[in-house]
Amino acid sequence: MEAGIKEMMRLLDEVGEGVYFTDKQRRITFWNKAAARISGYAKKEVLGRKCFENILIHVDGRGRSLCQGFCPLARTLKDNKARQTGIFLHHKHGHRVPVQVRVYPLRNEKRVLIGAAELFTDSSEKPDLWARMHKLEKLAMSDRLTGVANRHFTEQYLQARLEEFKRFHWSFGIIFFDIDDFKTLNDQHSHRVGDKALKTVAKTLQGNIRSIDQVGRWGG
Repeated sequence: MEAGIKEMMRLLDEVGEGVYFTDKQRRITFWNKAAARISGYAKKEVLGRKCFENILIHVDGRGRSLCQGFCPLARTLKDNKARQTGIFLHHKHGHRVPVQVRVYPLRNEKRVLIGAAELFTDSSEKPDLWARMHKLEKLAMSDRLTGVANRHFTEQYLQARLEEFKRFHWSFGIIFFDIDDFKTLNDQHSHRVGDKALKTVAKTLQGNIRSIDQVGRWGG
């Protein structure tokens, strides 16, 4: 058992998230490498100290200190519930670091609360990262011309609805249609006009469906 605990601690020391444990008095008993990197405080500077003793100094978006009132870890120690939130911690060098925090109660083998674990991630670069990920996801799922779902995503969507129908008997409907004389429109008025027609139809459909409906372009 002791060897297993040592191995778990070794693995936690290598993860990318900041991780620290406290006892019920909020005295820090474990502090991993990422916690040191994100906060600026080395392990030797924090072990044995209480987390609210001028170390992380959690504050909310208005700059109000959370350590003596609404500290997520203190609340978890009080109600024995896991929680997550976005806050700021005070870096050793004086600046604030936006972090996403997750707190979990620590219990012994008899399920008695003995402390809490906090995981925190530097989220200062996440808005840009999420924006890039969202853009890439949209490009992968959307038809480049009309902006509605492309054929690949539409096929996946239909497959998911079919699986729901098989498992839960949730009925659904499919409407499949073409634009009348679309080839003639392209031939006589150019593909630019044809593209505009496709965009207009797609925009009209998107603006008149329910939130549970999906519009996709099968061709193109």
